[in-house]
Amino acid sequence: MAYDNPPGLIAAAAIVQTIVYVVVALRFQTRHKHGRKYHPSDWLILLAAFLSTGLSIIQIYGSAVGRLGVPVHGSIGSPTFRQSTALNLRWYQWAVFLNGVVVTGLIKISVSFFYLQIFSVKYRYIIVPWLVLMVLWTIGFTILMLTFCGNHGLWPSIPLSVEKSQCLSGTKIGYAIVIGGTVTDFLTVLIPLPMVFGLQLPLKQKLAVMGVFTIGLLSVGGSVAKAYIYISSALKKSSMDYATIITSISVWGLVESQFGIIAATLMTLGPLLRDLSNSRMLGSIMNSTRNLLVSLSSPTQATISKAELSKTSSEQPEGYRDGSSVGLRGV
Repeated sequence: MAYDNPPGLIAAAAIVQTIVYVVVALRFQTRHKHGRKYHPSDWLILLAAFLSTGLSIIQIYGSAVGRLGVPVHGSIGSPTFRQSTALNLRWYQWAVFLNGVVVTGLIKISVSFFYLQIFSVKYRYIIVPWLVLMVLWTIGFTILMLTFCGNHGLWPSIPLSVEKSQCLSGTKIGYAIVIGGTVTDFLTVLIPLPMVFGLQLPLKQKLAVMGVFTIGLLSVGGSVAKAYIYISSALKKSSMDYATIITSISVWGLVESQFGIIAATLMTLGPLLRDLSNSRMLGSIMNSTRNLLVSLSSPTQATISKAELSKTSSEQPEGYRDGSSVGLRGV
């Protein structure tokens, strides 16, 4: 991935943030349309989406002013200017980690509440302790990020010459955040899979439901990439300079947070998808698109009749034609 392309970084952050707003809006619109009450999981994911804007702003602003996406060694100016740039990057690093802790924590708390909504009460002995752990993890690391230099101030404001004497080890805290974040992200995705497998459903339906939950692995991928970059740089095994390291951590932190929100929201859009699958307009669009593709692929197939298309559609499994889906409990 190119980390030295400020316009690309700006565009990517803006596009993904817009997608986050759209899917969260669809989540609330779907609940309102179907007369379903809002749950803590909905409000928490809304708060996560709002706060995730901070990560996008960091990436957009940092790229626009030449702090992100521009290698320090390649910066225009004197050595003093490059040193000043490196010191400013500490603020970006701290802000990315702090915002990431809060946003990903809210996502995992929201998803845990969602599991409480949809799974049988017999699984609460698993879900509730995990929910409590995620609340404590989020609050604990948020406080730690704000106070690990005590009353001397925030970490980026502490001079390098006195940092070791006035602050806890920022590197060790970074290790705890990236490793702990990756592990908890993965376990949050993994927790519901045995519960789904225990449902009285055909195997294909079980796999389909499990597939929906594993969308969250996209977020885990961002978390793994961020952890790898941070750890390799802390161990001085990375060839990237400081600016590129912070840029890459910002990018993958954005992936972790934004795709986590998207994945958590897609799990709740079943009613909307059923509405779309039952929509006559959607069916008309699909038939028109299919006719166009057939005519483009082979002139001899362009004469296929509407009756044949209708027959093809009617032969699809009932679950696909009527838009039905597997429900666990009402959400």
